[in-house]
Amino acid sequence: MEARRKFKGSDAFLAESARTIYNLFTQDLERFTAFNTRFTSEHQIDAADTVVTDVSTLAKQGVETQKVLIEMQNASRVYHRIKSHAMWAFPDNPAVLKEFTTGYRDASKNQPKINQLLLPF
Repeated sequence: MEARRKFKGSDAFLAESARTIYNLFTQDLERFTAFNTRFTSEHQIDAADTVVTDVSTLAKQGVETQKVLIEMQNASRVYHRIKSHAMWAFPDNPAVLKEFTTGYRDASKNQPKINQLLLPF
């Protein structure tokens, strides 16, 4: 599972704060442990040192967004191909055509919905 960034400050401030809190924690480890036994020196503190910068996070988001947009375009092409074949195969059967065309307009702007719509195909 990839860590999600929830800190609103700068990366430098995050790193500095994490080191300060870590130093306070290690100095008073006995008091923290007496308060709550979940506080141990192995307690995921090192994760704060591996800060992902805003730039790399945005770059990853950009790549993933582009992948989604490409798949949405592919889904649109598949839908239009299916619709075209349905119109060719069932030109005089509106009930069957409705089965192949209902829901696309709503789903075309929503990735999970388009996947659900095209899942049977």
